[in-house]
Amino acid sequence: MTEVEYVVCPLCGFSHVWSSERRRMRREELGLPDTFWRWVDYNLLDMHFIRIRDARGKIPGPHPGRRGRGSAPGQGIVTIGGMTILEANEHPVYRRAVETMKERLLDIVRQMYQLGLLTREEILSALGIE
Repeated sequence: MTEVEYVVCPLCGFSHVWSSERRRMRREELGLPDTFWRWVDYNLLDMHFIRIRDARGKIPGPHPGRRGRGSAPGQGIVTIGGMTILEANEHPVYRRAVETMKERLLDIVRQMYQLGLLTREEILSALGIE
């Protein structure tokens, strides 16, 4: 049996491998610090909250080791557009997703405060209120 540790995102519930030799080697090759895990730090003003992709699929036919599933050279999934969180909030289809995320973030902050993992001072400081 091989144990694998995962970190589970409290916002979305997705889990990711906590650490792996492969990740450590890749980070070492890129000259990055040898850290186990990091949360993404995208700027909400710039990043895509909604990402639109073109799923171009695979080229049919045999592919070595894939039992005839085909291959995807130059194909696959390509990002063709997206919306920032502000744009998504103005769009009636995506507005509820922004609201739901906001509610969950506030709930996470509330629970971390109740558990003593976040202080009032840290919250006020993060908001720029001293």
